[in-house]
Amino acid sequence: MVIREKSNSDETSFFKLDNDIWVKNRAVHLPSKGSMRAWACRDAHAPLLVLLPDQRQTRDFIGDAQTLNLFKDRNVEILPEISFAEDDAKIDAEKVQRGDVLARFLDKRGVLAVTPASLLAPFSSGSDYFHLILGEEIGRDRLVQWLEQKGYVRGDLVWSPGQYVSRGSIVDIFSPSDSFPLRLEFFDDELESIRFFLPETQKSLRTLQQASIQSLLGRTESNLSRFMPKDMHIVYFDPKGLDTTAENASWLWGNLDREKQDSVPWRQWDALYDFFAAYPRLRVIQDVNSSHVRTGLRQLPLFKGKFLEVEEFCRNHAEQGYHVEVYSEAERSIEWARANGYAAAEGILTDGFIDINDKKIVVSDLELAGASVPRRGLEHRAPSDWGVGLIPGQWVAHDEYGVARYLGPERVTTLDGEQEYLVLQFAEERRLLIPVMHFYKISPWSPAPGQEPTPDSLKSSHWKKASDKAKENAAKAAQELVTIYAERELTPGFAFAPSKALMKELEDSFIFAETDDQLKAIQAVEEDMERPVPMDRLVVGDVGFGKTEVAIRAAGKAVFSGKQVAIMAPTTLLAQQHYETFSARFASLAVRVEVISRFVSISAQKKDIERFARGESRYPNRYAPPARRRCSVQRPRIGRY
Repeated sequence: MVIREKSNSDETSFFKLDNDIWVKNRAVHLPSKGSMRAWACRDAHAPLLVLLPDQRQTRDFIGDAQTLNLFKDRNVEILPEISFAEDDAKIDAEKVQRGDVLARFLDKRGVLAVTPASLLAPFSSGSDYFHLILGEEIGRDRLVQWLEQKGYVRGDLVWSPGQYVSRGSIVDIFSPSDSFPLRLEFFDDELESIRFFLPETQKSLRTLQQASIQSLLGRTESNLSRFMPKDMHIVYFDPKGLDTTAENASWLWGNLDREKQDSVPWRQWDALYDFFAAYPRLRVIQDVNSSHVRTGLRQLPLFKGKFLEVEEFCRNHAEQGYHVEVYSEAERSIEWARANGYAAAEGILTDGFIDINDKKIVVSDLELAGASVPRRGLEHRAPSDWGVGLIPGQWVAHDEYGVARYLGPERVTTLDGEQEYLVLQFAEERRLLIPVMHFYKISPWSPAPGQEPTPDSLKSSHWKKASDKAKENAAKAAQELVTIYAERELTPGFAFAPSKALMKELEDSFIFAETDDQLKAIQAVEEDMERPVPMDRLVVGDVGFGKTEVAIRAAGKAVFSGKQVAIMAPTTLLAQQHYETFSARFASLAVRVEVISRFVSISAQKKDIERFARGESRYPNRYAPPARRRCSVQRPRIGRY
């Protein structure tokens, strides 16, 4: 029998542990996969390589470290994984980008967060650059020719490294050495403007005096050894998870076609693991029984947004000499923290934790609001309305010309230079070129199942007649709706009170930034509820676009006006999810939230239904899937809105 030595340590920094623990690659216990990971690495006195199972965890680690301001002026980066895309240019750009990150790690000796997949994949080095200086005669055509020679791919929009677009005097380029794409404006051959822009919105971020475009044609290699600092330390988070993801990544790459495998060689995980054995390193696990060292970091209780419990917990520990720090995206939480004398700052943390050694409590939105704001991914995205549902060969409808087949984009030489057009094919194989700026006039069109559509003719007036007829029918339908709504206006309803202090507190507890559409929907619903007539409004949106928050605001307005609220959910699981969400949001507002579903015992359901029917609670809320509608309940003081 092997007896494993164990030791408990009050230290909460890996770099304050005995050097022997690093040399022997001991297993160190951390109870959470959250922000305490970054906190435990805070005193790194040498280059630090942090291995995590996936890209989401690398984002969380780096994001938590930045929010907590742990590494000060040190260079902190993520080594991106290489994609399994069929686009060779995209892979070339990713290899160059990865080579730049590794070179900076060797040069600046900071912190590098990696995954097994990002370590195993190849990278490029030795690329050359095209230098841009504002006001110089660069030559647009010379630049475009250089981009073509250096592996860049011309497209319709730029949102991924390795892409470029040339439209008249404007050239957009995404160099792998930059975090954002560049937009260049020329006057003849003179470079008049250089600026970064955001691909998702195409809006400018900031202007530059000079920039450099990196070639995609470098020397492909997979030898990491010369990019690893000699005094580097390594931390393995979740070693079993690392082994699993390494195996999965290698399997996926091994199943690609042989030509791609040969062109992009990968390292072996076992060989890489053996290479790292020469460096001081730690294994961080959650299983306390399998660890050699237990640190002084602890998890916070699962408050699930119960604000009063968080307040009591922090107050009790503050009286014991603990320093409380609050990081939140909600203005209400920041104000609460400062009013109680706690340190507070805006920021996203994965979760909070307790540092026993430093007597510190870190509180996040997960404890205060029951949810945390997700961090955005590493990759940029094309604008959401660009090319949605449109692929070459698909049927579309043009607002003015009718049904046609979409053939894709095409570049045409005009007096203003090359321009992009969208090509539509109508009857008699007649083609129509639509400028990119008129993209909004085209929409996908799906024929009835089993019916092959017939394209409209550019010479015929059939589409115009059909459009006029549709407008006439729409006018009739509108007249019928006007009659219905006129009758509704004469039907008495309940006018809910305008927003007061409690509604303001409910609004401030929302840790996310409301979208414009969300704010419009909330305002419209609240205005409807304040009118003395029944509300008739349907809120429609895709999954994840914030409909639940609209319902929360409406429910709050009702209960704060003395009404009870009943919410029907289509499934038991969704009822439970809404129950947890509403519970977290109303926890600090004296609003009792309950759920009726098969997750709740029959006896508890009966008690809740009886209490609800009697109206004993001032602010009870109910969630029930259709299976529970058989319950016969008198509903006093339900706000019909």
